[in-house]
Amino acid sequence: MTLIEFLTARYGQEEDRLRSAYRVRHDCGPLSYSSLYPDRYVVGGREFTTAQFRDLFCEPNPDEAALADIASKRAILARHEHAAKSFAEYPNNGNGCALMALTDVLKSLAAPFADHPECQQEWSQ
Repeated sequence: MTLIEFLTARYGQEEDRLRSAYRVRHDCGPLSYSSLYPDRYVVGGREFTTAQFRDLFCEPNPDEAALADIASKRAILARHEHAAKSFAEYPNNGNGCALMALTDVLKSLAAPFADHPECQQEWSQ
């Protein structure tokens, strides 16, 4: 696994997590939890499973700023790949400095994932 693949996978997981966020709509009414079943919600005296409750009384609530942050980080990954291809094709064109700088940026982006089991030590330094 390369550093690019590692970061792409982490950003995919984070995006999935953000897109799975929901919030309760205001028209839900009084809400409580079932005393017999901890995974059930009670609305208007009726019990609902978590999935039913989410489908009936919730709406998606992704953090748009966090999603935009992920998109900007993916753009950095794309720029690194472009710089790597340019350097491979034209090694004497000054692309090496840009590639080195972008590689340092990628290592900074990997730092928050240093404890991840797939993160190689040299990526997050």
